[in-house]
Amino acid sequence: MDVRRALARSSQFFYVCVALPTKMQPVPAFYIVPSEDVAEMIICGTRKWLQGKAGRKAERQLFAWEYGGPHAEIVAKYQNKWELLALDPPGVAASG
Repeated sequence: MDVRRALARSSQFFYVCVALPTKMQPVPAFYIVPSEDVAEMIICGTRKWLQGKAGRKAERQLFAWEYGGPHAEIVAKYQNKWELLALDPPGVAASG
C-alpha cells in the first residue's frame, strides 16, 4: 500500500511529538508537525533505509528519530511551533 494513502493527512491535521524530560533536558520538548511533513519524512526515511538493503521490506523498518534526538533543522522548524495550529488564544471564544 502507498504510504501516502495510509497516513492521515490534511492541512488541518498535525502530529505533536513529545521528547520527555531527561537529566540533560529537564523540561519536555514539543514538536508540532503537519501531517503532510510527517508523511514525507516517513517516505523519505524509509527509502533511505532501504537503499543498500536488498531483500529487506519497508514494513520491517521502524521510523524513529535517531538516539541523539532530532536534527537541528527539525528542531528549528517544529519545536514549540504551536502557532502552526492556528488556535485561538486562551480566553478568546472561537467565532462561528
